Amino acid sequence: MRRLIIPLIAILLIAGGAYAIFGPNGPGAQSAPPPIPTGETIAPPVSVEGRVMPAQEAWLRFERSGIVSAILVAEGEQVAAGQPLAQLDDRAQRLAVQQAEANLARAQARYAQLLAGAAPEARAAAEAAVQMAAAQATQVALAVDAPDEKAALAQLAEAKAARAELLAGADPEVVAQAQAARDQAAANLAAQRNALAAAKVNAQLALEQAANVLRDRQADYSRIHWENEELKQRLGDDELPQARIDAEAAALRAVQNAEVALAQARVNAEQAAQAEIEGIAAAEARLREAEARLAALLSPPAADKLAAIDARIAAAEATLARLRGDPRRAQLAVAAAQVALAQAQAAQVNAAPRDHDLALAQADVAAAEAALAQARLELDKLTLRAPFAGTVARIELRRGEVAAPTQPALLLGDLSAWHIETTDLSEIDAARITLGAAVTVTFDALPGVKLPGRVIAIEPYGADRLGEVVYTATIELVQTDPRLRWNMTAVVTVDGT
Repeated sequence: MRRLIIPLIAILLIAGGAYAIFGPNGPGAQSAPPPIPTGETIAPPVSVEGRVMPAQEAWLRFERSGIVSAILVAEGEQVAAGQPLAQLDDRAQRLAVQQAEANLARAQARYAQLLAGAAPEARAAAEAAVQMAAAQATQVALAVDAPDEKAALAQLAEAKAARAELLAGADPEVVAQAQAARDQAAANLAAQRNALAAAKVNAQLALEQAANVLRDRQADYSRIHWENEELKQRLGDDELPQARIDAEAAALRAVQNAEVALAQARVNAEQAAQAEIEGIAAAEARLREAEARLAALLSPPAADKLAAIDARIAAAEATLARLRGDPRRAQLAVAAAQVALAQAQAAQVNAAPRDHDLALAQADVAAAEAALAQARLELDKLTLRAPFAGTVARIELRRGEVAAPTQPALLLGDLSAWHIETTDLSEIDAARITLGAAVTVTFDALPGVKLPGRVIAIEPYGADRLGEVVYTATIELVQTDPRLRWNMTAVVTVDGT
């Protein structure tokens, strides 16, 4: 900077002396010739740099963390939409799917068994028992051995006690436990809703905070950068203090760290929203199951069971009557009671399933289906699939290493068509071109190749690049060349500007 000051002073002194001599009042003054009109200024054509880009591109990431077990494609390989690209270790999740499938099969089997009723063999045995009891009732003339009266009294007392227990319903302690389980399931559902909703709100707030931090870091960097630019203009590029250079680099790193934090916060917010849906569904299934069990305990006794116990009481009473009265009359009563007992047992075997038993079985099936669907969904998340057909450009995975949702795994691009994206279109040039404008594209790597194209898009928002506002324009190539490659440097000249 000091080397420039002395020559500048000398130039100013010489210029001042010349003005004194040849100025308008000086001895060497002469009349200046009139200006020559030059006509309208012709603006040069718009010519900007650009990059060759594919029709579609995406950095792919796994939805879950895990150890990479297989990389199924290679760089440069073409893949179809939905094709598996990489795989995380899924052994534990496959076992979880198998367990869920077994649980569903067991619940479905229980439900089918209730709908089908007793097996044909059990029905046939019950009918045979009825026929045998009827046949024995016809043999009332046969002698009957006197049973022990005490044993008959015990049988009668046992049957009456069983009838009283059936009419009394379930054990109050068991009912209380079922009610407590139902209340706990309801409380858990409410707690799940509140906790998961709070977690989702916290994740969303964290996302907003991360976005605010990023904006603050960007503002800090912009301020430091422009302060340094002003110092460069005053002091010179080589005279900028190292502390200012370090401050600008630190501010840029802070912006990059804030961008990473924002991406992680966005992933956390999406996971919290999904966890809310899944957690509430599981809690609702547990509440339905508890309600079905409580309804089963509070339901009145089945008529077929009560009829079977009444038949046992009648048989015991008939035995006592036979022992204490007319043997023939008692024998007839016993035979009739045996027939009634056999008929009651047959009715019990042939009875349709009760509604609350079916409801409980259906709840078990629904819970097992939800668990299986969740297990299969988690298994599918361990496979990275192509969202569209394209070519694998880069692979950032290594077998045996841990992959995370925050890390890019694979770059995929659709190379079936190319377009050009400008990199240094200034705000002045952006105002001079319009959508649909014809352009000519040349390439540093392909001398002599000129391809026609047209402007199909101009980003509405300009980005700050090294103190200059630039816009990204997208060029559709009317013709192409098989030698084009992704990210090649191009020069776009807008025709007719």
